[in-house]
Amino acid sequence: MRRRVADRVLEVGDYVQVAAERTTPDGVRPGEGYARVERLERIAEATFLDEGTGGVYSDWAARRGITAVFCQGMPGPVLLRPGDHWILTQPDAQRREWDEANPTWTGTAAVFAGGVLAQGSHPHRDDDPPDGTVVFAGMSAVVPRRRATVFGKPSVAVRTGDYLQLHAVRHPASDMGPDEGFHRVEWVAHLAGPDLSALVSDTGWACGILTLMSVHGLSGTLILPQRDVAVLVAPNRERVRYDEEEVWHGGPFHAVTGMVEPSAAELAAADSVLRPCPPDDEADLYPSLFKDPGERARFMDGVLGVRPVATSLLPWPHGLFKCAYKARWERLATTYPDGDEARFHIVHAELFSSLTAEEFAACPYHQANWPAIVETALAYAAAEEAGDHEKAQLLYAMEHLDESDRLWARDLLGDHLMWSQGSSALTNGQHRLCAMREANVKSVPVHGRHLPSLDAEAVKGEAGQLARQTVKNYWAGWSADRWGSARLGALLARYPKLRRLLVRPHGR
Repeated sequence: MRRRVADRVLEVGDYVQVAAERTTPDGVRPGEGYARVERLERIAEATFLDEGTGGVYSDWAARRGITAVFCQGMPGPVLLRPGDHWILTQPDAQRREWDEANPTWTGTAAVFAGGVLAQGSHPHRDDDPPDGTVVFAGMSAVVPRRRATVFGKPSVAVRTGDYLQLHAVRHPASDMGPDEGFHRVEWVAHLAGPDLSALVSDTGWACGILTLMSVHGLSGTLILPQRDVAVLVAPNRERVRYDEEEVWHGGPFHAVTGMVEPSAAELAAADSVLRPCPPDDEADLYPSLFKDPGERARFMDGVLGVRPVATSLLPWPHGLFKCAYKARWERLATTYPDGDEARFHIVHAELFSSLTAEEFAACPYHQANWPAIVETALAYAAAEEAGDHEKAQLLYAMEHLDESDRLWARDLLGDHLMWSQGSSALTNGQHRLCAMREANVKSVPVHGRHLPSLDAEAVKGEAGQLARQTVKNYWAGWSADRWGSARLGALLARYPKLRRLLVRPHGR
């Protein structure tokens, strides 16, 4: 079980989430990513913050103070971002016993300037909402044959993209996944010289220089004294791809006065000297998360962004939320076989082919000048792709469109139609795509991943014709699978009432 609590009411002994979202084929373990708070400091006045330059978290922290936690198994303390954090409500008893017997952090003096060590229960802990507890279930985990290969590097040599050992041990260590505890560094800065005394009360603790980091899965700033740390030699490539796209926090949570971002070129040169070659079987630790090689190729090597896609290549809707013709769709759906997820798309194609021009026009989505809107949006996207920001800015004015169409066009740029090559469903923009199809728009801007070499050619034909053909193809295939002949499929496609004699109504 876990629950959210505010950073200001955390206590020593809490198991706080310090590492989230490990993409892994071997399964996430129950309790993974949580570490026991061994020491806790309250910094009421964070005078070391460079106010006004660090974003919302840093400005918020300057107003309300900072909670710093020192957790079992972590290489340095964390300045938590203001707000709520997950904690385990029922940590494993054996793990708690082991953690208490094997502390990482000892000492009785505060590390941070203005920090006060917190002990005992927080007086406002019971103010947390009673419904904040949720079930936390790990996946069924596969026991790894060995842990991933690591190497050591000085903390000052850690660079963006390194997979740093953020949490060393989750008892029992034998249960840990191959790359469990290692997370991607997303931002790095150094603090040295006179500026150290503004952040830490004992500059000797820094051992000369502090490294400040934002790490994927960690809600706060990791502070490392100068020391050696462990880094993965060859991270799981699929995990790297996920993490690069789903950045946790690509900048500083806290803007500390005097911090300096190191030279990326110098860190890369140092890494090339320090990083050893991985063992030949290192990649075998990470079976692919993909069953389809084509899908994996698109994910690993595809291009992510906005591109024009032929409407004929995009899937039909799988569920038009609040559609005025939902009742008609539901009646059609009862004529399709149960258990076939594809039927949702086919039913929408059939509904599309059955609507009249007057029925389309009654829908607010179909009352826009979609050909002009899409032409403008595609021109803007092309200018942005080419890096011609001046032209893009002029196009964004969209003065040739009326106010309503201008809003639709800008919505198309900011709230993209979402579809990746090979996907069976659109994840955003189903209503708008329906309207564009009916307006005979041939190509629309879509955000998603694709391999340009695999882009298919548009299918010829107007939208209604393609919708009818989609329905015919479905019933021809269904008929062939059932009776070995596709001939009956044409009748089933044309006469929905005939299907009721052959197909068990959906949900009955």
